[in-house]
Amino acid sequence: MTPIPIQRLRVPRPRLETVIEELDRCDSQYQGARSGVRRPCCRPGVLVTREGTRQTGRYEVFVRNVSVTGSSVLHAVFLPTHAPCTLVLITDQREPIAADATVVRCHHVEGAIHELGLLFVEPLSETQAERLCVPSGSVALPDGDEATRLRAAMARCTELTEQVRRLIQDDAGAEEVLPLLDELGSLESLTRRAA
Repeated sequence: MTPIPIQRLRVPRPRLETVIEELDRCDSQYQGARSGVRRPCCRPGVLVTREGTRQTGRYEVFVRNVSVTGSSVLHAVFLPTHAPCTLVLITDQREPIAADATVVRCHHVEGAIHELGLLFVEPLSETQAERLCVPSGSVALPDGDEATRLRAAMARCTELTEQVRRLIQDDAGAEEVLPLLDELGSLESLTRRAA
């Protein structure tokens, strides 16, 4: 099976940082109304949309913030509310996290940039959410070869996650699932080189 290519968010890094700062400034006025703690994340990720949605595919995204129940990501394409997806990220410990989610909002920010609000199907643990954090004012957006390696590792993580999910749904035996989980674990070395 040929992997689906990743569609890129083609925004210059300085502009993306400015957009993130502007959105964060606007969000600060609603902070008291939020029930969960939102942590700044500002790291690249891959969003995989499911079969049957209008925009089926794999997309490069930049995650603005994350909580145990959801995330805000910057994305290049409008996605309808209720669209199922999976957000794949690499933690500060070089561990992949794949979180199934539903789009709860999508709005156009400017140019090719849309902001998606994602609600996770299963909440992250506090530890997972903390490991996705980037200290405030520190935007972790890699450039050049480092970004290419990270994208490749994240894309492979996405493929393996989908294969494992399909095998589990098909009640496959451990002999089929374990090698894929081993490869997921080995992504640590790929992401370490990319970071």
